[in-house]
Amino acid sequence: MGSLAKLKARLAANPRNVRFSDLTRVLRDLGYREVRVQGSHYVFRPDGPGPSLLVVRPHGGRNLCAVVDVKKVIALLESQEEENEK
Repeated sequence: MGSLAKLKARLAANPRNVRFSDLTRVLRDLGYREVRVQGSHYVFRPDGPGPSLLVVRPHGGRNLCAVVDVKKVIALLESQEEENEK
């Protein structure tokens, strides 16, 4: 299992302990790219058809991403796996 596959598995297993850099790495692997940054709000869009995704970068005293943002990426991972199975 490669490091990216391990990262995806860790993301799904523990959505409360995810750094922003790990989350963006998974998004880039899914074919998303950063199209706009406004403060701590990052908007990612896929290269092809698909939904845009807003991710808030942790700031202040926080080091970890919000669970809501991580669950959005987990849902994208699951939908991509379903498409690959078809």
